[in-house]
Parts: sequence; structure tokens; C-alpha cells
Amino acid sequence: LGEWAADQLGKSDKSKEEYISSVIKSDFAEPGDEDVFLKIKKDFEDSNIKISDNEIRIQMTDLLHRAKKDFI
Repeated sequence: LGEWAADQLGKSDKSKEEYISSVIKSDFAEPGDEDVFLKIKKDFEDSNIKISDNEIRIQMTDLLHRAKKDFI
């Protein structure tokens, strides 16, 4: 998810790696994944990127399913 968001934000190389780490760290703010959603939403808004809440949530769900599939 962090990589997808970094790509949307136009991050590259080192800044992309740093951003992915910041998304991972944001998951420790509170139980569940709402903290991650809010971080990504804010980052998109701060960068004037128009992506709906629904699109972010779809990506979260799709990428979670893909990650689970990769580990099973």
C-alpha cells in the first residue's frame, strides 16, 4: 500500500523508501487500519491529488488480499 501511495505521490528512490516506512509506522498509531487510511488521505490532500476515499479503501482491500495470497 505504501508503494502504491508513493507512486501516486510521485515519490522516487530514497524518498519512496522513506515514505513506505512512514506508512508502515503509521499503522502503529492505533488498532486497525484507519490510521493508515487517514495518513494516505492526508498526504494525497496535501499534494492536491484527487483520489476518492473509496479508491484508497479499494486499494487497501485489494493489496491486503494480494499480500495474504502471497504468504499462503
